[in-house]
Amino acid sequence: MSGDPVAEFVAMAAEHPRCFWLDGGGAREWSGDRSMMGWLPPEGVSLTYDASAGEVTRHCSGTSAVVGSDIWEVLAPAPAAGCCPPRPSAMPSWRRGC
Repeated sequence: MSGDPVAEFVAMAAEHPRCFWLDGGGAREWSGDRSMMGWLPPEGVSLTYDASAGEVTRHCSGTSAVVGSDIWEVLAPAPAAGCCPPRPSAMPSWRRGC
């Protein structure tokens, strides 16, 4: 790691189209001052929520489909459906303590 979190994220995003940055910039006492960055492989499942459209979209293996309007309702059946924990190859890759 270069020590520059912005440069790290830019480099990661150039290689991985589905990546994230959870910034623990100390906005809350419990969040600490560490960030987590990572990415999902193509077969990894992710959800996005579009507040203006009121849609939850599921993304996996290059496909996307609207699966609901309430993120919590969409997430609720996940453990019962046997998708937790996912296959190791579908787990996000993490960079901790950026």
